[in-house]
Amino acid sequence: MPSPFPGMDPYLEDRSVWGEVHHVFISECMYLLSDLLPAPYVAQIRQRAVRDADSTEVRIGHVDVVRKPDFEFVSTIELLSTWHKFGEGVGEYRRDREALISGGTHVVEVDLLRDGERSEPKCAEVVRDYCVLLHRADQRRVDVWPWTVREPLPHIPVPLKQSDGEVALDLGSVLNEVYDRAHCSRKLRYHHPPVPPLSPEDAAWAADLVKPRD
Repeated sequence: MPSPFPGMDPYLEDRSVWGEVHHVFISECMYLLSDLLPAPYVAQIRQRAVRDADSTEVRIGHVDVVRKPDFEFVSTIELLSTWHKFGEGVGEYRRDREALISGGTHVVEVDLLRDGERSEPKCAEVVRDYCVLLHRADQRRVDVWPWTVREPLPHIPVPLKQSDGEVALDLGSVLNEVYDRAHCSRKLRYHHPPVPPLSPEDAAWAADLVKPRD
């Protein structure tokens, strides 16, 4: 059963399910990118152990795009989680990100959590709900794609080496696969308002989408 929402389902942000959503999302990104990437590129998942804002140790995965035969890191796709957006993890992640960019790796940040700190100050001015940030290492600039809970997720560019261009990652397709594979329709608490809360206008709109139909 598909999500009742046209884009990001705000009920997926609930911390009781977000860890699973994060894991499946990263896996689906890797699968889709593997079909899109030309030779000699491959997509692979790497994990790191971190301490979340509540001091719980968790493992967070991200997708690396690497170029053979030397397995040179070209791009990284991060799906932001609570570690990236709360507590000491905010500064730790930003330092890690800067090291990647300085070393020539492009960083794609997908932010599907309305709560917590935005990773760039400029986001607070243009982002209401969700966004993608693309840190282009070769140009030292940040591109931003914002969208609201009422809009579909965008296709985003994943840069390769300059001579090889980029591939377009369909985030909507990734999220649809996550929703289906994780059987989210059975797990989400649609009988309660989402957490964090939506604006009054969006809350009324969302309540109509999730109410049982005859």
